[in-house]
Amino acid sequence: MDASIFHSPLVQSGALPLVVTLAACGLLRLIGGESRGPLAASAAVSIGFLAAYVAISGVPLFPPRASSQKLAYLVLAGLALGLVIDLLRPGHRASWAAILVASGLGIAWLAWPRLGSADPAIVITFALVWMGSAMALVRLHAIRGRASDATVVLFAAALGLAAISLLGRTASYAQLGGALAAAAGGFLLWNWPVARFPFGAAAVLGAGGAFAAMGTNVIFYTQSSLFAMACLLPVFFVGVVADRLPIPRGSSGQALRPVVLAVLASIPVGAAVSIAAWSSG
Repeated sequence: MDASIFHSPLVQSGALPLVVTLAACGLLRLIGGESRGPLAASAAVSIGFLAAYVAISGVPLFPPRASSQKLAYLVLAGLALGLVIDLLRPGHRASWAAILVASGLGIAWLAWPRLGSADPAIVITFALVWMGSAMALVRLHAIRGRASDATVVLFAAALGLAAISLLGRTASYAQLGGALAAAAGGFLLWNWPVARFPFGAAAVLGAGGAFAAMGTNVIFYTQSSLFAMACLLPVFFVGVVADRLPIPRGSSGQALRPVVLAVLASIPVGAAVSIAAWSSG
């Protein structure tokens, strides 16, 4: 086999994270056993993304010097914290507090070179990014019991981020956004048409944290539109609309609901991409 195929963006951002997530999900379920295996399986989404990150950007320096290098370590930290939450199973308030604090610290670390200027506009942008990221992560945590719901919205949001990054002339984040979408797709294949594993805190803080961290870097360090990124937030709430639709119950409804969610999510994603295209000229 020609080794150059592994340098293809389609392989690095699509096939690699998809296959790694599929394999890691099954392996984690096997290692964790009946009780902890299903919760641990959601860590596979972050593992698939990190495999793609290394293929695309290489092993990051330690300590990291650039915001793109910090991204990998934030995903690792979110994955580790999420696994602890999954295993200890604290209450909702403790989990939400961990999400709020972790997202704030992570975004501050990424944006610190810009925050050092003490520019009021930068501080306001930081507050808005923290608010939006926390909102997305808390929503993912709230719907974690419906693994297909959480996975579909993360898949759609990651695709939207990839498109916005590409229009903002940032190919690396376009590739990484596509990789996150592919990793989410691998986990979705395990949970469709029948749900098998919950979308645990390891996926919320690891894979969801990857989306929040990439969004932060795209907003602070690229030409991408802040308003376009903000338009991706409604993606995380399309389940509220789906709950009001006459989706049948039973196995047929379980198979149909992710399709309905994907269609609903395409509306805010399409709006965000249109705004990004308009703002990029």
